[in-house]
Amino acid sequence: MKELFNDLRQQIAGTMGDTVSLIDEDYGQLDALKDGGEQYPMSFPCILVGPQETAWSNQKGTAQHGRCTLSVRLAFDCRNSTAQQAAERMQAADRLDACLHGWQMDGCSTALTRRTSRQYPLPGGIKVYETVYEAGVDN
Repeated sequence: MKELFNDLRQQIAGTMGDTVSLIDEDYGQLDALKDGGEQYPMSFPCILVGPQETAWSNQKGTAQHGRCTLSVRLAFDCRNSTAQQAAERMQAADRLDACLHGWQMDGCSTALTRRTSRQYPLPGGIKVYETVYEAGVDN
């Protein structure tokens, strides 16, 4: 998983590095905002990447094939936001998807495929654009 995260991070940075201030592993930074818990240091806009699960099926011998799902969350601080900035946020979300959907990471047997996407607000004026992708992996 470490290699997959590093590959993803490099791919995202190559396309979105001029748009975001942080690309990091998702370890609950945004969830702390919802729960009112202790917050991790973050800067916005940011992209957080986290594997959700890998469902494995047996192949020949000890070989296995997996379907890995991972979440990519693009988050913005929208306090004092303008209509122009709202349009720019949506363009950034589209740009992020264009750089990931159909891209094949090293170590994966299939390219990333977008499964679901959604937008939602969080307390403190944070807007999140979340997309879940799936890719095949062999072990």
